[in-house]
Amino acid sequence: MSHITALAAAAVVVLAPVLAGCDPSPAPTPTPTAAFASEEEAFAEAEKVYRAYNEAGNDDRSGRTKNSAIGYLTGIALEDDLHMARSVEEQGLRLEGEAEVASVQRHSVDLQKRPAEIEIDVCLDITGTSVRDASGNDVTPTERQERLAIRVSLVVEAPRLLISDLVLLSEEPC
Repeated sequence: MSHITALAAAAVVVLAPVLAGCDPSPAPTPTPTAAFASEEEAFAEAEKVYRAYNEAGNDDRSGRTKNSAIGYLTGIALEDDLHMARSVEEQGLRLEGEAEVASVQRHSVDLQKRPAEIEIDVCLDITGTSVRDASGNDVTPTERQERLAIRVSLVVEAPRLLISDLVLLSEEPC
């Protein structure tokens, strides 16, 4: 499955937590990070950043905040998110509800690389979300998986750890 196909398959939930639009309003600054003392510390921080990103997306969808999730993104993840948000908005769709992180597993870490890179595999439960059209009708795809397996890549952009890519791992639920 290509990266773009994977993004399209999980677009509304995984890559478009800011369905309210692309307003350049200030986003919160993710937790600053120092150099990691160990791989365990790097993985713990990666999980913390992803969970904060997911909560910010939930807050954005609920209307409690606007565009706060994009403050956790960089590179292709940010570009894809902004593109998907525009596409969803143009289609007159919006996402409601909350996605929950069901589990996080370590995948890989390279602390010697510059910037340092960490990858985690996330199982995201999307049963609490629905897709609505402009009239408020539920248009959530009936064939949608309840849980999505996502590979999350994060990089250190001093002094922060940011999500640089999100890729749907398979069509199979986690």
